[in-house]
Amino acid sequence: MVTFGGKAGISGFYSTYEYRQNPHCASFEQTVDMTQVLNFGIQWRFMQKKGLMELVQDTSSFLKIELENAAAHKKDISNIRGHGTAIAFDLGSSEAADSMQHWLMKRGIVVGRVGPETLGLRPALICGPSHVASLRDAVKAYHPNHDQPRF
Repeated sequence: MVTFGGKAGISGFYSTYEYRQNPHCASFEQTVDMTQVLNFGIQWRFMQKKGLMELVQDTSSFLKIELENAAAHKKDISNIRGHGTAIAFDLGSSEAADSMQHWLMKRGIVVGRVGPETLGLRPALICGPSHVASLRDAVKAYHPNHDQPRF
């Protein structure tokens, strides 16, 4: 069975005959909007023309390397993992994850909570080395008490 989501502009699933629903069960028909199918085709051709799928793989590898470099300075960052447009890393506690998320969001870097102590990154297909460098620098500059006034 293959599923695909709405971020591509179209969603649904393909399956073999064995996975088809029993025709006597209540089910909802899925309607296909041809405008969405055509739009996806245009987007796909653009992604292939610009080499965005290859770029995202290179950027993903570079992103993990730079997060490892930042983790060498910040001992509470660990377990950097992921591939392509789904990357995550752990912090020492839930409070540290909240604080880091807030710090990054204030700098325009969108991260999401994907676990109690885990932040997740979903880099865009056009994410490049300069964007990764901004993330690395923000992570290196992070301090747990960044919101507290210093006297």
